[in-house]
Amino acid sequence: DILSFEPGQLTQPKWIFNYVVGKDCQFEWVPTEVVPPCCVHPGAGRLPLAVRITGPTESVVVSSLRTGIFLTVKQIQSIIGAFKIPEPAPGSGSGKNGRVVKMDLSRALIGGLFHAASGDEKAFMIASLMVRKKVRLEDAPDLLVKLTSMLDTSEAQHFGRERKAALDELAVNKMKANIARTKGKEAEEEEEGPNPSSGSGIKRSHEEAHGAPMASSSKAKKGDEAEERSMKLRKNNVRAPKQFISFFPLVSQTYFKWQPQLSR
Repeated sequence: DILSFEPGQLTQPKWIFNYVVGKDCQFEWVPTEVVPPCCVHPGAGRLPLAVRITGPTESVVVSSLRTGIFLTVKQIQSIIGAFKIPEPAPGSGSGKNGRVVKMDLSRALIGGLFHAASGDEKAFMIASLMVRKKVRLEDAPDLLVKLTSMLDTSEAQHFGRERKAALDELAVNKMKANIARTKGKEAEEEEEGPNPSSGSGIKRSHEEAHGAPMASSSKAKKGDEAEERSMKLRKNNVRAPKQFISFFPLVSQTYFKWQPQLSR
């Protein structure tokens, strides 16, 4: 069977509200699939929109649970009461001191409505009741690029800004990953210490074993000057916080330079 809307049949949206979830509900879920105009039987005429019924009708609640839906504890309790499903007895739950928690109610609901479902199907429906599905923001640019690449040229031009912004964000994310990877390699090299093949470590240990002096007076003087210069820089330069760095994704770190009014 094919459902269709004739041109001019519906001039504005029509809102329908359902207040009953039990067996007395007047609405049913109808499984359908969209039929392109080229696949519609010629005898049906030129229809702007057509959908084909693919299976028997089903309860709105049952179909929603089967396809996966998130519900609150109060909503689950309302459905259990509407379908007259036995609730877990007090003290028999999986919570602390046998308290009945959402997991116990979800198992009771799915077990009461889907007797013939397999273990995997029940696990999927229970997991959907427990966890709300979220869209990961980091996946949005990649998804937008894929969707716009499927459009025709005439349609894709209307999403030029969005596509460019998504490509720029992907490039920035890639650069951030490269910077993090480089920092990780540098940290690993510092932990490992000098390369034994260079011979510097062997030479140093040989000199220490034969009583070679660790540093001359000139080296100590240079070290004091470097320390003094470093303290001066730390006094006049303050490392920017992470909140400030977030505005410059291509920069790993930066400093605020404090310059006194009389300095030249």
